Amino acid sequence: MPVYLAKMPPLQTWGALIFCALMTPTGIGIGWGVSEAVKGQGLLLAQAIIMSITTGSFLFISVSELLPAAIHDGRYTLLKMGAFTVGFVAMAVLAAYV
Repeated sequence: MPVYLAKMPPLQTWGALIFCALMTPTGIGIGWGVSEAVKGQGLLLAQAIIMSITTGSFLFISVSELLPAAIHDGRYTLLKMGAFTVGFVAMAVLAAYV
């Protein structure tokens, strides 16, 4: 259940938010460290793995956190789902050519 809809106590909510906020700089540090440590063909593989993990994380967050919160009120559900699908397809097409 998304944090937004979970109605957790304020301390738990803040703990979850702080934990999630700290994961971004941690991920940047890991990616930076890996790209400094690996060179040549291994660097391309490492970048591909890191980008795959990042993409999976964004997809998970959008499907499990943002989408349920957006359609929770029941208004414009079809439009919201369509916008999500168009955005996902556009990013997939963009990723194929970049």
